Amino acid sequence: MIKDVISQTKQQLSVATVKSDELLEALTSKATALEKLKAKLGIGSATLSAFIALIDSEIEEDDTALLQVNNCFEARSL
Repeated sequence: MIKDVISQTKQQLSVATVKSDELLEALTSKATALEKLKAKLGIGSATLSAFIALIDSEIEEDDTALLQVNNCFEARSL
C-alpha cells in the first residue's frame, strides 16, 4: 500500500517535472520574443536594443559574405 503511494507520487513528480520544463521553455521563448519586439519598437532597454542591432548587423555581414562566396562559385563555373 505505502509502496504504491510512493510509486504513484514519484510518477506524478516525473510528469510534473516534464510539464514544468515545457512551460518554462515556452515562457522563456515568449518573454524573449517580447523583449526583442520591444527593442525593435524602441520601448525596450537600451542594452537590449544595442544587442539586437549587433546581432542584426552580424546577420547582414554573414549574408553578404555568403552572397560573395556564391558569386565566386558561379563566376568560376562559367
